[in-house]
Amino acid sequence: MSTCTTVAVDLAKKVFQVAGEDAQGQLVYEQRIKSREAFQVFLQKLPKGVTVLMETGPGAQAWARLLQMQGNPVRILPAQRVAEHRSGAKNDRNDAHAI
Repeated sequence: MSTCTTVAVDLAKKVFQVAGEDAQGQLVYEQRIKSREAFQVFLQKLPKGVTVLMETGPGAQAWARLLQMQGNPVRILPAQRVAEHRSGAKNDRNDAHAI
């Protein structure tokens, strides 16, 4: 996780899919987080300065505010744009990669 410069998150009610890239755009981290509490712990451990990308949707603004308060830049992406970049079936893992 220490080599990640960007983290993409597919937000959901209970399960969160996370994918991290290094400065060269290579996938270096993947995790499926199975509760909101575990996701909050993950975010608290995220190094300052790591950019977090997420799709628009319920809760995105609240998570973005939390991340910005701890020093992480956040980009919320329109769902249509994410869908254009998805390859394969629609699932949490592919959504995180598309983000």
